[in-house]
Amino acid sequence: YMACYNTVIGKKIDSSAMRAVASDSLGDVISTFAVLLSTLIYRFTGFDPDNYCGILVSAFILWSGFSSAKDTVTTLLGKRPDKELVNKIYSIVMGFDGIVGVHDLVVHDYGPGRMMISLHAEVSGDADIYVLHDTIDSAMRALDKEFNCVSVIHMDPICVNDALTMEKRKEVAEVVKKLDPRITIHDFRMVIGPTHTNFLFDAVAPHDIKMTDEEINKALCKLVHENFENTYAVIHVDKSFI
Repeated sequence: YMACYNTVIGKKIDSSAMRAVASDSLGDVISTFAVLLSTLIYRFTGFDPDNYCGILVSAFILWSGFSSAKDTVTTLLGKRPDKELVNKIYSIVMGFDGIVGVHDLVVHDYGPGRMMISLHAEVSGDADIYVLHDTIDSAMRALDKEFNCVSVIHMDPICVNDALTMEKRKEVAEVVKKLDPRITIHDFRMVIGPTHTNFLFDAVAPHDIKMTDEEINKALCKLVHENFENTYAVIHVDKSFI
């Protein structure tokens, strides 16, 4: 009963400590069962299975200890947040009027009540700064309430009212996917000069991409120059934390 109870509670509050207690309770059950089983086998067959049962119980205890230690160490060192949590964070933040994009999300989870969330929220550069500040505060309070965490949101003003800039941003977002379909961009700006145009943006690449940041930068700059006439790119490469 205690093993089942602690397992349910551990899953409900996502507590590695409760899961460890559940494993300990299950170990007690298995040890007791092994003793009873050995007694019955010896009683009716004369064969003494103590050594074999002891090995099996010891193996289970070692496995339980390793699993509990792994869960604890993983939490302390940090782990990638699950997709459901990421989507819920995006949904909450994007639900506020004035926020048009989210990037650079980082989640530090050290157990129940010890989560920290930081992200960048894209907002219109033409909007009232006081209104935007109130919106960001509201978004942080919503995250704090929903996840019992401490959240920090950085405002990134972008151009959302210029049709040409928004059009080029969409086109560039598609072009960079020729290098890797998982690459995304943010903080896009466009500077039009008398002889050429500069696209300035951040590119977010997955951690497992088989290229250095410098190689990614050069490849993306080449793609932009090849796909847009008289255009050059100034790119900062980021790696995704999710």
